[in-house]
Order: sequence, then C-alpha cells, then structure tokens
Amino acid sequence: PAFARVLCLHSCWGTATWRRSPTIAVSAYVGWIIAAAESSNASTTFNCWMVGFHVRDLFKSGNNAGILFGQPLDRNSVSGGARFQENKATPYHLEAYYRFKVNDNLSITPGAFVLFNPEGTKYNQTVGVGVLRTTFSF
Repeated sequence: PAFARVLCLHSCWGTATWRRSPTIAVSAYVGWIIAAAESSNASTTFNCWMVGFHVRDLFKSGNNAGILFGQPLDRNSVSGGARFQENKATPYHLEAYYRFKVNDNLSITPGAFVLFNPEGTKYNQTVGVGVLRTTFSF
C-alpha cells in the first residue's frame, strides 16, 4: 500500500535559549517536517513551536519556575492525494511548573498543563492535567 512507504524529504529543528541575567532565561524551539509518499504525489507538512520563560533561584536558592506556551506537532498542510482532517483547529499547549529543592539530593516539581484543541480538532474539549515530578540526584 502507498501508506506503507513514506519518505521524509525535509526535517528542520532548532532550539535557542537567551539568558537575560543569571536568574532569568527565555527559551524557544521550532520544528518543521515535510513527508511525502514514495509512490504518489501525496505529501503533508507538520510544524511545532514553543516559547518559555524560566526563573532560577525563585524565593530560595535551587528553586526554579517557568511558564511555556506553544503549538504541539501539528499537521498544517497537505497536497496531492493526502487528505486533510475535517474540523481542523490548531492545537496549543500552556504549561507552568515550580521546582522545590528539598535538599541536595531531592527536588519536587508540581506543575500543570492545558491542551487547547487536543489532536487538532476543534470539537475536542480543552484538557487540563496536573503533574508531580520527584527528582533524586546522587
């Protein structure tokens, strides 16, 4: 079948971080993929991006916080025989976290993220998720 053999023609990814001061940083990434079927003219383009604002040593040395916003990997165009999704909407991702340094070997990071238009469909409800990460350092 045509869908079994896909050739990725282009893939481009980039990340950057600008440290405004010893405690404040702005980060960003962007990604872009063009995939085409070998046996037809069908092709599709995907892209993603994210920007974040991060603060080190917030309220106490070793504690970090951040907020990020962007677009998860999303199919944004098609050509040839490829089909575009009905009811298409651009998905977005909003995330916030705060890392508590308990001691030199343990930190706890509560956070939350919200997905708008999950799976790129405007009829999917916005989803919020709470997360809790524990990091052990040895």
